[in-house]
Amino acid sequence: TPVAHIGFEDGYLENINITWADTERGQGPTGTAIRSCKPVVARHIHTDPNFEPWRSEALKRGYSSSIALPLCDGGVGIGALNIYAAEPDAFDEREVRFLHELADDMSFGIRTLRARAARKSAEELVGRFGRILEASSNEIYIFDTSTLKFLEANRGARENLGYTIDELRNLTPVDIKPE
Repeated sequence: TPVAHIGFEDGYLENINITWADTERGQGPTGTAIRSCKPVVARHIHTDPNFEPWRSEALKRGYSSSIALPLCDGGVGIGALNIYAAEPDAFDEREVRFLHELADDMSFGIRTLRARAARKSAEELVGRFGRILEASSNEIYIFDTSTLKFLEANRGARENLGYTIDELRNLTPVDIKPE
């Protein structure tokens, strides 16, 4: 699913069907780049056999070459950055390396944004879970397995025992009830 574009597009993205599945429409530059996590260059769109499904739409818009740059996360393709050029063979090896580095930087940014979103979601979940535990009328205790000291105790537990959480963190159940 295209998420953004810039430059002359003239409905190209609406008229093509690209996939990264291992099917006919996934054998072009984009699908191959995403599956392999390696850049794929179509140097001559008008003769590249892997570009056949999209050739007529590309040529209508004056595209003669393209590069598909994979966006990867841990060696797994998550998308691609595609660039089209009016000139055939527009992407030399130096430019391919430079653009691949750019795509790697974009991949890092995407991973960072996803990690931040996941962390925020986890923090919200922990907060909700904490509020539920704290409000529970059941006594809930969390212990350090090596020392048996209390790490946490909800309100019901603290009220029943008559200790603050700071006091409990210096105690074990044996300190409270030796028998």
